[in-house]
Amino acid sequence: MTKVFVSGSVTEEGGKEVFVYPNENMNLRDETVLDPKPSQEIMNHSPDGFNWGYSGSGPSQLALAMLLEVYGSKQVALKFYNRFTKEVIAHMPERWVLTDEAIRQWMVGVTRKSGSYGKGPINERREDLLAEVIAETVYGEEFTTDNCKQAKKILVKLRGCSDSQRTAQAVRALQS
Repeated sequence: MTKVFVSGSVTEEGGKEVFVYPNENMNLRDETVLDPKPSQEIMNHSPDGFNWGYSGSGPSQLALAMLLEVYGSKQVALKFYNRFTKEVIAHMPERWVLTDEAIRQWMVGVTRKSGSYGKGPINERREDLLAEVIAETVYGEEFTTDNCKQAKKILVKLRGCSDSQRTAQAVRALQS
């Protein structure tokens, strides 16, 4: 199931709401509001909440919250939210829709030496980083270097596939 994030209106605190739908149908009865509090407990950039379309405290808070929502890992969110702010959130228009799959594709690009998406040359550092992200996603705060090594072994076996396929298969394998 794809999670969908949608821009909303200005809140009483002065930030902006972000709506979350559990799938692409975007049925209003399934709509929830992305809560800034869990991300603020990790790093409080913006007491007012979220914003986007520039680099600043509100966009940083949104980036941290979205990565936390998608990956469920404080470590992953903290490691990548600054870059996600600069590369994605800062360039968003007033009205936008973003899926968790698009965020995962962005993450695949981040783990590539060239920063591009899809297939590319094998790069050990990129593969190590991808294995770390996978382990942190699956095991959260309890991940270990052994989990990273296990994820890396799976990635090496799947080198003929795209990174998004390798990531999905590695996550499934580690969760089973």
